[in-house]
Amino acid sequence: MSTRHTVDLAQHWIRGRRGWKIRAMAKTPDLKRGQRLSDAQRSTIGAELLKRYETGKSVRELCAETGYSIGRVRRLLEDAGVTFRARGGAGRRRTG
Repeated sequence: MSTRHTVDLAQHWIRGRRGWKIRAMAKTPDLKRGQRLSDAQRSTIGAELLKRYETGKSVRELCAETGYSIGRVRRLLEDAGVTFRARGGAGRRRTG
């Protein structure tokens, strides 16, 4: 069976036996430490990161997909208008 690839903005879709699914994000701009994104890149990447964060991905998972630092991912999410979830995951409870 052959697979077909289609790139859509910052998403990488792959067609397999069970239909289309999202794989890791497509190539994001390679940036050296301290190098800046253009305003258009910030908006596009920030919006895509926000979509993925709102579907349940963690900031660390987004870092792994993009290769960006936690600080950069958090800033892009903040610029996109995120409301951050509480730290520690869904199952963590306070004691005391």
